Amino acid sequence: MRLRHLALLFVTALATIDSSATNPADAPAVHPDSLVQYARRYIGTPYGYGQSSGKRFDCSGFTSYVFGHYGYTLARTSRDQYLEGDSVERGSWAVGDLVFFSGRSGGQTRVGHVGIVVECNGDEFDFIHASTSRGVIVSHS
Repeated sequence: MRLRHLALLFVTALATIDSSATNPADAPAVHPDSLVQYARRYIGTPYGYGQSSGKRFDCSGFTSYVFGHYGYTLARTSRDQYLEGDSVERGSWAVGDLVFFSGRSGGQTRVGHVGIVVECNGDEFDFIHASTSRGVIVSHS
């Protein structure tokens, strides 16, 4: 798996599974569309701070749970997930990428939220994430 980062206005990074990258020994290659399809199964799942149980999620718990289904281990926090990647340019994201947002209390330089890109078109993208108010939803950038 290869992770990528991107600095934007409110988005602070991106990360992706690259099917041509070396997977963990026991992890099968995964197509990004399959990953997104699996993630969509959890739309409507309630938010739970610090949770990644499948019954409740916080944002990084959701991404680690989805990627974990395919044998990939992501760090538990959004900030630590952000540190697991390489830089890319704006608009270079793809379906299956992780997208990171700056935190409310941490200012523009601190990672505070993460989601998975489900659709992208140029500089715009839709992403699935665990929101504090509505649980797992798809949002537009």
